[in-house]
Amino acid sequence: MVFILWQRDLECLIRLPKDINISQKGFLKTAISLFDEFSLPLMTDFSIYFYSSNKERIRVEDAILHTLLIDRDNPRYTLYSLLLLKKQWRKIDKEYLLKEAQRLELSLLVNAMFQFLETKGVRRGLMLPTWEEFVAKADEYGVKV
Repeated sequence: MVFILWQRDLECLIRLPKDINISQKGFLKTAISLFDEFSLPLMTDFSIYFYSSNKERIRVEDAILHTLLIDRDNPRYTLYSLLLLKKQWRKIDKEYLLKEAQRLELSLLVNAMFQFLETKGVRRGLMLPTWEEFVAKADEYGVKV
C-alpha cells in the first residue's frame, strides 16, 4: 500500500512496503531509507521515495529534511535527523540545508537542531530530545558526539 506522507505542488514524499522498488523517472529513494548510504543504518519495513521532476539525486541534506517531513511532530524522526546531521557534520552544506529548510517550511526546526548540537543540548525546543537521550542513541549508532 502506498502512503503519501507529504505533498506540495509537483513534489511529494511517499511510503511503500520495502519489497516494492520504483524505477520510474523522478522517484528517488530518500529519508531514513537512505541513511545506510550515509553510514547510519536504520532498520525499517518500508521505503521512502521523493518525487520531483527537478531533482536527479538526493543529497545528505535532502535526506535529513525528508526525514523531518515524514512527520514534523514526531520526536523520533527529529532524533534520526539529528544523528545523521551530527554523523555528516563536516560534509553538510549548511547554506543549502537552510535554504531548502526554508522552502519546505522547516527553518525553525533545522535552526533549533543546529543550536542543539552546537550547545550540546543547552538550547532545546520543538521536537528535540534531551542531550542525554541524544548521546545514548548516538552511542548506539556509533555517532561520535
